[in-house]
Amino acid sequence: MPIASKISSFIERASWIRKMFEEGAALRAEFGDQNVYDFTLGNPTVEPPEELQQELKKLADNPVPGMHRYMNNAGYEETRAAVAEVIAEKSRLPVSGAQVIMTCGAGAALNVVLKTLLNPGDEVIILTPFFVEYKFYIDNQGGIPVEVVTEDDFQPDLDAIASAVSDRTRAVIINSPNNPTGVIYPEATLKKLGRMLAAKEKSWAQPSSSSPTNPTPASASAKRCPASLTALKIRLSSPHTPKIWPCRATASATWRPTRIWTMSNCSSKVPYSATVSSASSMPRP
Repeated sequence: MPIASKISSFIERASWIRKMFEEGAALRAEFGDQNVYDFTLGNPTVEPPEELQQELKKLADNPVPGMHRYMNNAGYEETRAAVAEVIAEKSRLPVSGAQVIMTCGAGAALNVVLKTLLNPGDEVIILTPFFVEYKFYIDNQGGIPVEVVTEDDFQPDLDAIASAVSDRTRAVIINSPNNPTGVIYPEATLKKLGRMLAAKEKSWAQPSSSSPTNPTPASASAKRCPASLTALKIRLSSPHTPKIWPCRATASATWRPTRIWTMSNCSSKVPYSATVSSASSMPRP
């Protein structure tokens, strides 16, 4: 049975990663794990902590009634509260369980976030080189990826990012530590990026002019605003987990930029993958 042409092209474009992974497996079998450095799929070399193994055994031996039933879409409340507590402690930001949504990995979280933010034709800025799946995630929701080349040392080119921001920009994906380059974006760079995006956001969030006799509809007066970023002190243990800073302007008396992070943590006693959102209200500029 033939499959959709679009999916067929996706498979062809993504197959080289799988081929490299399979070649790595063949090389490990021939020369031994210790002699092959595999940089294809980012498989962790560290096993989960013993505490996690013990907790899984404890749950298997003492199952909680109903634990295998469907849960709320956002995940178990006690799990979300535990994740929020860890994030709040590390980031020193007020995060509650109500702001956490559990997902099956960072890829699922990104798809959920982009589905929430994007209308068909909206743009998402990604910095090259990037994790190849980003383009598929954006396409899944009808978005358009906008590639911005980084500096020679793979650090963000802020001028190039500023030039790429348009009235269709809905998000900027910032991945640090970066996959695949491994570079870490300095705090100073993120602050500069934040200031630049805040200025862009302010320029797009200004209300349109209208006359008393010919008022502009609320939907038309709410200009689209580009992605908004604030430099945040959040340390993520996974080098493959990106952060997205989106925003949306409204025509009401206040506008509420929403910052969304997707994250996973495999170094704590309880690995998790979650999407966290927070909104702040402020007077319209």
